[in-house]
Amino acid sequence: MFCKKCGKEIPDSTDFCMYCGTAVKGEAAKGGAASASVPSAQKNMKPFIAVCAGVIVVTLCGTGIFLSVNKGKGEDKAAETVMAQVTTEAAVTEAVTTEAAEPVTEVPVTEATAAAETSAPVEETGESKYITYFVANCNESITLRAEPDTKAAEIVQIPYGAPVSYIEMAENGFYKIIYNGKTGYALASYLSETQPAPKPAAAATAAYSQTYTSYYVVNCDEWISLRESPKTSANRIASIPLGAAVSFIEGAPNGFYKIAYNGATGYALASYLSTSKPYMAPGYYVVNCKEWISLRVSPDTKSARLKEVPLGAYVEVLGTNEGNGFWRIRYDGTTGYALSDYIGWRD
Repeated sequence: MFCKKCGKEIPDSTDFCMYCGTAVKGEAAKGGAASASVPSAQKNMKPFIAVCAGVIVVTLCGTGIFLSVNKGKGEDKAAETVMAQVTTEAAVTEAVTTEAAEPVTEVPVTEATAAAETSAPVEETGESKYITYFVANCNESITLRAEPDTKAAEIVQIPYGAPVSYIEMAENGFYKIIYNGKTGYALASYLSETQPAPKPAAAATAAYSQTYTSYYVVNCDEWISLRESPKTSANRIASIPLGAAVSFIEGAPNGFYKIAYNGATGYALASYLSTSKPYMAPGYYVVNCKEWISLRVSPDTKSARLKEVPLGAYVEVLGTNEGNGFWRIRYDGTTGYALSDYIGWRD
């Protein structure tokens, strides 16, 4: 131990410091008591430490149980969500299956509904509506072409009286139309918004040719009139060109004959009809029109008209490849252009 006064180390068994003589026996006793009390204090701390450790263990166990319970609840909730989704999908599938299984009620088609569907004058294709035109001013049919040109490829023949859907105006006197699902171009002069009168059946025409005598148009410059009644003031049904054949039916008042021409029945003056066919020089004549065609300045339907060339008139053809379906011709001393569809050869 050390001396309290001088601080020098002295043996533990001495009672006085050998250096300064200070009594140290009592201090040694006190030191020994203090040293003896340390193990006791350490023994007293063990119960406290045990209690703290128990509290920590209990706390950790409680936390683990809480986390385990919450985890179980989360898993249960997730399972409930999945089951709800499966149930919803099953309900939707069942609804779709039920809807698809429901029978479709068909509306019966009657004569009245069929007539209502086919009698409308305006045809509808998709969302667009087109005006209905009819093929007219021809003997049997007209040509639906791929382009607005008389030399363009033929798509199909459209019979007389057939309805078509007008789309728009095109070049060279053509209309763009739809017929029987096919789109193309046809000359506007053969189309009319008014449905033409039906022509007699082939059998009726044959009966005329077999039963009635054939007469020919004579004694005129170019054509004569077929009228509704035996009067010169009656309405004209058609123009009959010089040399054309007609079927004589019977005599009529006022110097008229009742005749049939090109499927139409009417009256014509007897003085212009003969059983003998007149001499007509072989050549080109105006055909396929009601009364006349246009002689134009250039090969275009929009060019100026020089004059009208009547049905049955003889014309001199000067050129056949003038463009846009036109021929260059001379009529009555005037040279111009006319559509080739209205010019035909006669032997």
